[in-house]
Amino acid sequence: MFSRQLRHGSGHKGNGIHNRIHWGVIKYVATYRRSMRPRVLAKIHEHAVHADVVLLSSRRSVRRWLAQAARD
Repeated sequence: MFSRQLRHGSGHKGNGIHNRIHWGVIKYVATYRRSMRPRVLAKIHEHAVHADVVLLSSRRSVRRWLAQAARD
């Protein structure tokens, strides 16, 4: 989040995109696991009971999963 801010600057770029970090964004990111994750998992369970769900918790686990998927 902050690295994007440093790379692209802040404010309105004239193309309809506002690149700002404000308290609401920081709070959303900081509390996502506690507040939103249970809701998302409940919706998956409700609407996609038979779906294969893969929970990836780090970049390393993503790389491993992608490498395994490429081999399959």
